[in-house]
Amino acid sequence: MTTMIHSRLNRHWVQMCANPRAKGCATLICAGCEPEDLPATLRDDDAAAIRALIAARSGAGQTSEFAGMALLQAILPSLVMICGRDRQASLDEYIGEAWVVIVNFPLTRTTKVCTNIALDCLHAISSRRRHSSPEIPAESIEISAPQVDEPGQRASDLVRAAQELGIITAASAPVLRSVWVDALDCATAARRHNTSPTAVRARCSRASRAMRQRRDELLAAA
Repeated sequence: MTTMIHSRLNRHWVQMCANPRAKGCATLICAGCEPEDLPATLRDDDAAAIRALIAARSGAGQTSEFAGMALLQAILPSLVMICGRDRQASLDEYIGEAWVVIVNFPLTRTTKVCTNIALDCLHAISSRRRHSSPEIPAESIEISAPQVDEPGQRASDLVRAAQELGIITAASAPVLRSVWVDALDCATAARRHNTSPTAVRARCSRASRAMRQRRDELLAAA
């Protein structure tokens, strides 16, 4: 399974690099860099890695997606190595976590950026394993909310309240609305937000777990 996922990601990256617009996307991150050389550059050049993080979060369509995939390719060797030592988590889980880390990685951490992104994935997965209960399905909110006539509106209220209380981030809220309010599947939501289905599932799973932990406070505010 690890080999299959790895190969699929590599094929997708080759296809992205072959796009005529890839050169322009790469240049925004690293002047003079060829698209296919960008991951290696990001591993060695922290300033370029920070620019890639900014571009990945910009929401600027193809540029945002390209920057995110370049960062993922940059840390993929580390994720494969870490996953090889972890008998409980799959590479797919680490990749899903990587998208969450890329979105939230502090731009003030300007040294060994790619190494620290990979390590943050390990720390997040290990921490959940130690402290959390089994995850609920990522496509649903397992919170016993009062019955209402319009479940979609209720879900919207819960997401709004969760953001106001700081339970979820402003970056997560639109993704959660796509899945929980608009009832999009993870693949469709991923296309809407220029990310991967795995990243959408990881974001929903993390948010639903956090919302369960503060259930009473959340329901009072919604």
